Amino acid sequence: MNDVLRRQAAAPEPVGQRADGDGPDDHADEGGFTLALSDLGEATLLPRLPAAARERAPRASFTARPLDVDDAEGQLRRGDLDAFVATPVTTSHRTVRIPLSNERYVGMVAADHPRVRGDSVTLPDLAAEHHATVFGPSGHTVPRAVLAAHGLLDRVTVEATRFSMLPCLLERTDLIAVVPEYVGEVFTASHRLRLVRPPFETEPIEVALYARHESSRSPSQRWLVQFMTEVLGERVSPAQLPPYTSPPPSRPAK
Repeated sequence: MNDVLRRQAAAPEPVGQRADGDGPDDHADEGGFTLALSDLGEATLLPRLPAAARERAPRASFTARPLDVDDAEGQLRRGDLDAFVATPVTTSHRTVRIPLSNERYVGMVAADHPRVRGDSVTLPDLAAEHHATVFGPSGHTVPRAVLAAHGLLDRVTVEATRFSMLPCLLERTDLIAVVPEYVGEVFTASHRLRLVRPPFETEPIEVALYARHESSRSPSQRWLVQFMTEVLGERVSPAQLPPYTSPPPSRPAK
C-alpha cells in the first residue's frame, strides 16, 4: 500500500476514553453524526474518521454532506449538522473554530507531462501552459486568486467547482492545476500525477473544525468534537503544517 494511504488509514492512539479508563465513551453510540466537508475533506479527512472510530466507538456512524460555506453556520445552528470542516475563516459568536492543520499550495501535472518535467516550475513555464482551476461553494478560492495575482487567468481552459475532478482530468491532458500539497499527495497515490513547486509563495491555508459552543453541545456532540480534533489534527504527512498560533484573517459570517 502507498505510504500516504497507509498513514491516512492508520488510526492514532485511542481517544474518547471514559474518565475511569474502562473503554470508549458511550456517548458516541447514541446515534449517527452529520458532518459537512468539501470534496477535499471527503477525499482526505473523512476516511480517517470511521477508521479510528472502528476501535473506539464501533457503533458510531457518519453522514457527510457537501459543504456550503455560506450556510454551514446556519445548518449547525438549526441542528442539521453536528460539525463541519472548512478552510474559510468564519467569525460568529454562535460557533467555535478549532484549527487542525495548515497546508501550502503546489502545482500538479500528469506524471508524463510533455513539458513540465522537473520538480519545480518557473513563472514563464506557468504562463506557457494551460490551467485547470477550482472555485465554488466549498470555499475553494485560493487557486483562482493565485492565478489572478500573477496574470494567468487567461491561461485557464477548465474551471470546475470540485477538486475531485482534477486527477482524471490532469492525467489525461497537459493541463496544470494549483492544489493543497497534502491533497496532491493523496491524489498522486492513486493517479498518474506528480507535484511541482510553484515559483511563488502562497499563504498556507488553515483547515479548521467548526462546532457549537461546548455549553450548547449534547454529550454525543462533545465526544464528536474531541474525537475529530484529535484524529484530524494528527499530522499524517510532512505536507500538513501545525495550525497558526494566532487567528488568520477572517471572513464575516453571513
